[in-house]
Amino acid sequence: MPIKVHPLIPNPPFSKKEFDYRTENVRKEMKGKGLDAILLYAPENIFYLTGFQTTGYFTYQTLVVPVDSPPFLVVRRIEEMNVKTTSIVNDYTLYVDAQDPIEMTVKALEERGLANGSVGVEMDSWFLTVAQFQRLQTLLGGRTFVDCTGMVEKFRIIKSPAELQYMKKAAEIAEKSMAAAIEAAELGKTEDDVAAAAHFAAITNGSTYLASPPQLTTGTKTGDSHQWWEGGRIECGNPVFLELGACVKRYHAAMMRAGFVGPPTNEFRRMGEACKQGFEAGLSAMKPGAKAGDVYRAVAKELGNAGFGEHVRGRAARTGYSIGIAFPPGWDEGDIISLRDGDPTTLQPGMTFHLISSIRIPGRISAGCSETVVVREDGAESLMKFDRGIFIN
Repeated sequence: MPIKVHPLIPNPPFSKKEFDYRTENVRKEMKGKGLDAILLYAPENIFYLTGFQTTGYFTYQTLVVPVDSPPFLVVRRIEEMNVKTTSIVNDYTLYVDAQDPIEMTVKALEERGLANGSVGVEMDSWFLTVAQFQRLQTLLGGRTFVDCTGMVEKFRIIKSPAELQYMKKAAEIAEKSMAAAIEAAELGKTEDDVAAAAHFAAITNGSTYLASPPQLTTGTKTGDSHQWWEGGRIECGNPVFLELGACVKRYHAAMMRAGFVGPPTNEFRRMGEACKQGFEAGLSAMKPGAKAGDVYRAVAKELGNAGFGEHVRGRAARTGYSIGIAFPPGWDEGDIISLRDGDPTTLQPGMTFHLISSIRIPGRISAGCSETVVVREDGAESLMKFDRGIFIN
């Protein structure tokens, strides 16, 4: 039988009208800085302005946004179908592996009359190497570029109703993943069993791949940050730490819970209650006009009053971060806003955060309560409805 060829159907995550609105906002910033074009490398920013996505962003790619003409991509040839099916971009330059992608970028700028103008470059992007940047400078006559880092992120901070719908769906899936993980965290099971249950529930309910792997640990390993499942067997008297998420159209929602297999210790009960109270204090403090640092202090105060202040100060000194679009290696937008002590950023309706209240005692034990929340006109609302107490299996 002949292979059935499906028609090419573009399927960007938003309407062209929304993408055009986003691009015009960025162009206003460009005009204010006198820029003729900007070169974007962060996959989240490229996605935000065009819908283009691929897992192949480990190779060179850039979105060029001219101030007065349509954006265009410079991507590896193998990505052409992804450009056509995921994005609104109609103009692009392709390169093959035998070609120098920086040369192709310069050629693309020259062909569009942009090589001699004032150009901005995302200098703080993980996906533009030092060697590539130096090559770009050399081929464009040793010019000095304007750093446009943060120009797109400024607008990503406030989520549109369409973006929030994706995040609400991701939050619903994350709750199902958490419920499955808790059910699997039983005496005699392994961390692998819990991870398998969490992943199965997330994927079968509609989550695509996460920008950060879930943190699923048991025993004394729970006290260590950024750990994962490695087959450890769950024994009576083991704490269990779960930080999970889900992703819909690259928009993430994350949550954290902790529990105990067998009768929990009094210390763990106190930790769990403190984390719950800390989260709820942070949620109450999160309102339009408040500062990011106000939220941090609200959480830290509750944890300190419960006798765990030293373990808050000993962590990363933040109680959450902006969350939304993400590609590996991380699901947070902490480079945009983090809820840190003294951060003067003013909260606005439409901002979304992974609000975290946790206590971690390295090498021994941890507890935590976190959810994905959105700032509304009259306060903040969690996108989740999951029980905030510790679980006991």
